[in-house]
Amino acid sequence: MPTTRRGFLGSAIGGSLLSWGGLRILAGQQPAAPDLNPDIHRQDQFIYGSAFYRPPNPPPEQRREMLRAIAHEYHFNIIRIYLAWVYCNPKPEQFDFAELGEVMGYCDELGIRVLMGVITEEAPYWLEQAHPETRFVDAKGRAQRLADSPNNVSGGWPGLCLDWPVVRDAASRFIQEMAKVVAAHPSMYAYDCWNEPHIEPAWRRNIWATPQDLLFCYCDKTIADFQDWLRARYSTLESLNHAWVRRYPNWRAIDPPRAMGTYLDWIDWRRFIIERSTAEMNFRVGAVRSSDARHFTESHAGTVVPVDPMAVSGVNPWRLAEPVQIWGLSMFPRSFTYPVSLGVAKVDITRSCAAGKEFWMTELQGGHGNGG
Repeated sequence: MPTTRRGFLGSAIGGSLLSWGGLRILAGQQPAAPDLNPDIHRQDQFIYGSAFYRPPNPPPEQRREMLRAIAHEYHFNIIRIYLAWVYCNPKPEQFDFAELGEVMGYCDELGIRVLMGVITEEAPYWLEQAHPETRFVDAKGRAQRLADSPNNVSGGWPGLCLDWPVVRDAASRFIQEMAKVVAAHPSMYAYDCWNEPHIEPAWRRNIWATPQDLLFCYCDKTIADFQDWLRARYSTLESLNHAWVRRYPNWRAIDPPRAMGTYLDWIDWRRFIIERSTAEMNFRVGAVRSSDARHFTESHAGTVVPVDPMAVSGVNPWRLAEPVQIWGLSMFPRSFTYPVSLGVAKVDITRSCAAGKEFWMTELQGGHGNGG
């Protein structure tokens, strides 16, 4: 049978495996994840919805009527909840999920599914106060105190560095307690395990940011982890010194690159960060699964590599998509004024990253948007 150019490329590329340290890309068809909850996964219904609850909004007196309109007037069948850790965990060992339970109850009543956000980017202030060493540190050596941002009105942004065990333990506890609450509701559908994965707080949130303001994380724990990673990669200090053209006296003398310079240290630093991001996705999925093994796991990219740059975000979406059952993307064509061709490329890359699994347009800009 004659082979077309398209068929040849599909057969040659589709089964390939590219491996480069932490940048393993699986381009072939991968088996779809099992349907854990067929009762709520109706294949005859197009999933279409809106973001709804980001504490404390909408106001309590408006929530049920707004959800009724979403279901019965606009005929949406899912909402996305963006739950703030700082809002629901105001003190150590104190969790307040009353408002979350209220919203979930209305969704149960009205037949609306819920995509539940797993948000650690809004850390509680008591945790920062007890462990100030866990703040994110930029390439200039400045620690990022918890604050608010246009996307995070409850404060606690950008969260605290998950490389520190005390932060990871607290975040895991919050995720587990949240999952216990939502898993009991008939409306619960899937967990958005990481909203637009990237190194917080790398994305520009102010008009004065310089490149070094966007490079993270340079806290003591992340640097120590990088030094240990280098030791495992190179085995001997002599090998690293030869590769980087340095004369380090010991492993603890090594500092990650912070400005324009040579290439090999930057390549290793980015490879480490990409592996670190991949490990964080596995951590988030694992924390959800420890409380709820029934509902779907999903995540979606804000940075769609390779048409978007990966150096600042520090992610490989093919790797990030592996532990979740659904992979998606964000699309804001009006805000970023990119052409239709780039939007199409982002969708097709998302399909490739999903590797045979379901893929979503998780976020799509609807109308006007601005900053501030």
